[in-house]
Amino acid sequence: MKLLDAVLPPDHNIYAFSDTHEEYIGCADDKLDEFITTVHDDPIGYSMFGGDAFETQYVSHKYYDPVTIKKDVSSGNPTIAAAQIERSAERHRPIKDKLLAWLIGNHELRVIGIVNLGLNLMKEIGRPEIYAGYSCKLAIKDDKGRTRYKIYSNHGKNIAESRAGTERQREANRAASLQRALAPIYGDCIVMVMGHTHRLIVVKPLRRLYLVDDGRKIKQKYITTKPSDDYIDPENRYYINSGSFFRSQMLDIDTYAERAMYPPTEMGYAKIIVRDYQVVDVEKVTV
Repeated sequence: MKLLDAVLPPDHNIYAFSDTHEEYIGCADDKLDEFITTVHDDPIGYSMFGGDAFETQYVSHKYYDPVTIKKDVSSGNPTIAAAQIERSAERHRPIKDKLLAWLIGNHELRVIGIVNLGLNLMKEIGRPEIYAGYSCKLAIKDDKGRTRYKIYSNHGKNIAESRAGTERQREANRAASLQRALAPIYGDCIVMVMGHTHRLIVVKPLRRLYLVDDGRKIKQKYITTKPSDDYIDPENRYYINSGSFFRSQMLDIDTYAERAMYPPTEMGYAKIIVRDYQVVDVEKVTV
């Protein structure tokens, strides 16, 4: 786990994305390139990546299928790590100065004993200082160096799939599982993010009413939290499962997701909207 920080203006947007699986045929290259353009063109836009940028299917892996791996144009063979890093660097270089954190996921960990794809990618684009391993805390600071709020990000793990009777119940249970996975880890983060599941989920703070009196009248108030507090009530945080750019179902090709009967998920990312250093909303953006 790494501690990172970034000095940002009072008004900004942070785009949280993950699980792009570049070099796999299921990577939605067109949608990923559109996303990078969106971040680049947003004058107050920044971004953080939550891991699994590369597919890393080595030949002895149970999911390995040469048909589904992108090939080198000249040789026709699956691309080597150095070529994959070079291509990914070319793709992300337009937003290199807008990147705040770059994580690796379980796919990069498959080959961590041979090559650190995430670190080498950040070195290639000239931003090694934002390489964060598998998890990080990102402190957002003002121009006086004061921490205004924090984000926790972890590549994540599988969360329990709900077996409830209706989709509405299953959606609520998945949101609750996401909160249960993230909430206990750190208490001072107003936003908590994970990837891995390919699900795009946003859980927003719960408005909780309570009553007070002033000696003459009964008044209603809501439980509130300052984003810079040392401890933030778990019900007052935002929880994000950051989606993917991975097509699990494709014509004329059997992806490993299809063979495993993984249910389809929405491709996309989350947009964290901050005004005057207050997190005012998190939008779920599908692509």
